[in-house]
Order: sequence, then structure tokens, then C-alpha cells
Amino acid sequence: KDQEQVLRSTKILSVTAPESDLLPQDIITQSATGAELVGGTLNPEALELTATAINRWYADNGYVLNSVTGATLIPFATDNDGDNGESSAEGRVELKVKEVKLAKTSQNSSFPVKLQLVQRVDSDSDTIDQSSLISLPSQSGETPALFKSTSGCTRPKKIARMTKLEPGSHLRILPERWSRLVAFPGGIFGAGGGRSAIFSNIHAVRPIPEESSQGNTVSVEILATENKPYAALEYGVTKSLYSDKWEGEFDLKHTNAFGGGEVATINVRKGQSNGRKNSRSTEKDENNKWAYRLNDGPLSWRMSVKDSYAGYDLNLFHENIGAGGHRKKHQNTSNEEAQSGESGGSPMRIGGTMRLRLPPSMFKANVVSTTFERINAQSIASTSVG
Repeated sequence: KDQEQVLRSTKILSVTAPESDLLPQDIITQSATGAELVGGTLNPEALELTATAINRWYADNGYVLNSVTGATLIPFATDNDGDNGESSAEGRVELKVKEVKLAKTSQNSSFPVKLQLVQRVDSDSDTIDQSSLISLPSQSGETPALFKSTSGCTRPKKIARMTKLEPGSHLRILPERWSRLVAFPGGIFGAGGGRSAIFSNIHAVRPIPEESSQGNTVSVEILATENKPYAALEYGVTKSLYSDKWEGEFDLKHTNAFGGGEVATINVRKGQSNGRKNSRSTEKDENNKWAYRLNDGPLSWRMSVKDSYAGYDLNLFHENIGAGGHRKKHQNTSNEEAQSGESGGSPMRIGGTMRLRLPPSMFKANVVSTTFERINAQSIASTSVG
């Protein structure tokens, strides 16, 4: 029997993909049945329709480099012959697939992700070496845009963790994961991260084949533009709600503090003292009363780090919650009042809060919050789960 006769006469009862780690059997069966491969014979048209349906499932689930590459017919052993002398056989089909994984590096701490930060340049500029520029397709279909390499603070390892590109895992590109990293529309993944996202745009995600004993393995190169400026400084004068006095205020904010989109803020406030003086104050002291009150006034600060991707908020604070300044007590004041005066008569609130968002698939609770604070000699601690 020649091969063509076997293909033409063998009825297919089932289709499988034994080399696949990803394909559900019901998806294979549904695709093959819809293409009339199951119940029919192995022919180019039926195989192409089956492969197209399975490849669509791969793409819809983020496995953008996976595909069906071929098929093998395995006839069942039978002694039955048809009336015309041809074999009336049955068999099954085994699909061959290519499923791409991320390469495992020699160092356990490394991730197969390379990040190239680029910045768009004017193609008419004469001050830039044209040979060093990178040409990338324009999203609008117009003339390709030119970019130059630049430096930044984003860490490839953290991007790999955010997008779940782990060594040895199947390469999976889900747009909703990548969109959270982008601030502005126009790139290949849209914009879903808000104005404080890590990148202003992701221009390309390129697979790079790697030599490996495991077969189809790649590393990933990301070409993106960082969302700058990620540092902001503000300062000014405000009026305290606690002491009803003017305070100098300093705010520093960084939206990519540790290379993974962490938002770190520092707020420092310096207030005035109550301005009380003894009767021997000189005219010089009177002229310098603003400097005196500022130097002797309370200092408050607050620090916070928020990581939306890892799911935690950390806040530390050291705040004055009363009228500031040292108070000079008379000699006939009680010891208790004198001690209060030495501390300025202004309670200090010191402590911190920690808020952790839990994966919904692992725990019933969504958030765990812990607070600790100390006001003078009194300590307060609490934990909540919700």
C-alpha cells in the first residue's frame, strides 16, 4: 500500500498533540471536529483548518510564537478489506507543535529579559550620528520613527516579574499585563498604567533565539521609552491645622524609585515655636524673632513607598500634633508641668503603617493592614484583615 492510498482510505477517529504542554484536549478535538478531520481523512485542507483554529487559541491566550507544524497518521491494525479490495482502516492523528519557552540562564538570579531604553529623535538633526539610530515602525503606518539609545533607572528583572517572564516558563505575552506599564497611547499595548506608569511607550518586544538543549527557547528584548521626569520637587509655606502657625514645607516624589515603578515620597515640615521669651530679651532678639521661632520650632516628616505591582504600601511618620516650641516655666510650677514644658508641650506622633494586597486566588482576604504608633509614652498597635 502506498502512502497516498493509506491517507485517502484511513478514517480519523481522534486527534491528539502529545508533545504539547499547553493545549487542552477538548480544544484539539473541537478544532479537528470543526475542520472535519475527525470522522474524515487526513488531507491538506482539513489539517490546515485544524491548525488555524489551534493557532488562534495559542494567540488568544498570549502564546504568540506557538503553532502547529505538522501531523502524523497512525493507522490502527485491522484485517478488514472493502468490496473493492482497498483497506477500510481507522486511525488517529498526532499533531506536531512548536511551543516556545524562555531560556534558563546560567545564573539562577538572572531573567531572560533585556531592556533597551530609547528616546525619539528628529530625523533632520545634524548633531546625531545617523548610524547609531534605531528605526522602528510607526504605529500610524507612516514613515518609521528614529530613536537613540539612552540610560534610565528601570531594572529588567523587575519588568520580567511584572510581566511573569520567568526562566523556563512558556513565553506568554498578555496585553493587559503590559498595558499597566504604559502611560500614554500610541504604542503596541495601549495605555493602562496612568500618568505615573514606568514607560511612556513600549515600541517593540522582540524574541531572540537562544541555544538550548530544550529546543525552542528565546530571550526577550524590550524597546521602550521611560516615563520622565520621574522625580518632582515642590516647596512652599502652609498653615498647620494643629498649631494654627505657618510652616515651611518640602516635598520630594520619585515615581520609579527602585527601578520597578515604586512611588516614593518624602514630606518635611518645619514649623514655628510659640515665640515666648523671658523678660531679658534684647532688641537683637526681637529683630531676629522669626529666625528664633523657625530654629526652635517643631520638625515633622513623613516617608512613603507604594508599589502597585507588588501590592504594598509603607508609610513612616514623625509628626508634631500640637502647638510647637519650648516653653519657659516659672520656678513655682510643679515638676509635672515643668517636664511637660521641657518636651515643648507638643505631643509627637511616631510610627508607621503597612498595607499588603494579597493574591485573591490564595486567600479569602484581599488586604492586610498593620499600624503602630507612639504618642509620647503611649503606644498603639493594630492589625486589620479585609
